Amino acid sequence: MVAKTVLVVENDPCVRIVAEEMFAAAGIEVESVQRADHALAIVAQRSEQTALLFTDVQTPGPIDGIFALARLVKIHWPHVEVLVTSGRLFRTSFSLVGCDLLQSRGRARRFLSWQEQPLPNSN
Repeated sequence: MVAKTVLVVENDPCVRIVAEEMFAAAGIEVESVQRADHALAIVAQRSEQTALLFTDVQTPGPIDGIFALARLVKIHWPHVEVLVTSGRLFRTSFSLVGCDLLQSRGRARRFLSWQEQPLPNSN
């Protein structure tokens, strides 16, 4: 059985550490990067091991977390779940990209309820 991994994409070290610790506390393997282009390269190399992409909306580098990274991952690796997070409030729907958005209000509660769901193909 291949171990499933969550890939955290977050440039804020405090937020990244909290996300890493929350997944690790649930017994989930975690890998993290600061930039969306680095995350895309990792998913391309290890898509079968990647169960979830947990990304910020805004990331440094040539591509962003939602409109580029999330969309590319959902197109090329539809089995990888995408969970986007942001401290900003958005009025736009992210359903066109095929992912969920956690915003600042209620973010921790929604994250914890999502975390209780089994990872895809975790059998």
